[in-house]
Amino acid sequence: MPYASYAAAQNNTGINDDSAPSAASFDGGSLSFSAQALADNGLVSGEQKTINGVTFTWPATAVPDNIVASGQAVPVSGSGSTLGFLGASNNGTGSGSGTVVYSDGTTQSFALGFADWWSGSAIPGTSIAATIPYLNNGSGKQNQTVHVYYASVPLNPAKTVQYVVLPHVTDDGKVAQITALHVFAIGIGG
Repeated sequence: MPYASYAAAQNNTGINDDSAPSAASFDGGSLSFSAQALADNGLVSGEQKTINGVTFTWPATAVPDNIVASGQAVPVSGSGSTLGFLGASNNGTGSGSGTVVYSDGTTQSFALGFADWWSGSAIPGTSIAATIPYLNNGSGKQNQTVHVYYASVPLNPAKTVQYVVLPHVTDDGKVAQITALHVFAIGIGG
């Protein structure tokens, strides 16, 4: 059964304000994205961002803001030709198979993966959505370039998406040194 809402599925806090660098832990080891640096790249808390024709709503800061992919069924509704994801992995590349469930009960499998947020390049089939010049390390800024990535899946535009089952990458991505795939936003476009 899918979660009652998209927000209910968010189980990791990976973005914090530069004035509160210990308020999040994207990687389970106190490192996190800076809300200010993300905003400088067009990813502003609560605002929409369109990438390749898919419109996303970027999550709020210092609250659970992303989903660590562990096979959750997440409500996502709408019709279009493209299902898009914004996210990143930590401690290596996270990837796996998920499922789109349409309102008529039919399903469609898809592959989803993101490179490590510290990686210098996206994995094949994805692209870099934002390049961030620093991260927060629990006590302040750390000069380390990190990324948010974009991935897309073709949809049947004649059908309506009811929910999406994310890949099962890890049971607990909130523990340091475990590879986890994080999804910040999901959108439908085209």
